[in-house]
Amino acid sequence: RTCRCNATWTRMRVARAPRRFTRKCRTRYAGVCFDPSCQASADQALMALATVPLVLMGGAGVFFAGKADVEEEDGRDEWLCDAKGEPILVATSYETRTIPKSAVVDEDVTMLRIPVGPVGQTRLRTYAFSKTKNADHAMNPPSTRVFSVTLPRPLGLVMAEDRSQKRVVVESVASTGCAGQQLSLASLGGSMEAPKPGDVLRAFTCTVVVYKAAALAFGAQRPERTIAMYGADGQPWPRAADALRRGVKADGDVTLVLERYDNKTVEMEPS
Repeated sequence: RTCRCNATWTRMRVARAPRRFTRKCRTRYAGVCFDPSCQASADQALMALATVPLVLMGGAGVFFAGKADVEEEDGRDEWLCDAKGEPILVATSYETRTIPKSAVVDEDVTMLRIPVGPVGQTRLRTYAFSKTKNADHAMNPPSTRVFSVTLPRPLGLVMAEDRSQKRVVVESVASTGCAGQQLSLASLGGSMEAPKPGDVLRAFTCTVVVYKAAALAFGAQRPERTIAMYGADGQPWPRAADALRRGVKADGDVTLVLERYDNKTVEMEPS
């Protein structure tokens, strides 16, 4: 006796001929469906298997995100914050840290608002910069001030390493570059700041690529180009120069944090 199932023939032998034998044709074989109802059931099962892990992961993400927000809100009571209630930051190389609320802030510390964050979506954050301690003038330190300058790329500056003090200074300013034009306007008077030869480079913004957890897990999100603050104090010149070169014109302007010795030029050993 034979049984036909959607153009598939299955031969079955019957042991006792007198007894009439009937058997319903199979509609599934080795996980393959042969009729619409079976396929619909399989599709529902597959959707359930795919949806449940995503729901669980989404719930976990919301839980941990909410937990992080709560921890950040709780931690703000322990950090030194600015007038907007946001933590004041200190940049060392690519790392950024907060200042404990119990720390004693010196009067010589300068607070600057620097734009950082995703390219095209930056927001101002407060960074703290203390004046440079020069061992050669420990008894009578010269008067200095810390300020920020924003320049488009290319900057038009020549930087050099001060080996004696382990710092980077502005060696020269190109008259035809963006910095030179800004310096010319600043020399006319007003409140505009511009870099000058001898200024110490304390920090600057650069472009880094941030890979989010979702992008690494599923590959659905592209890595995000982000403007970050690089603290140049005590950093080797090759590493600071590499960070200074990071970024393209489309990433936006570069913010430099400089320290200037009033009425003096920084003495510098050749690099």
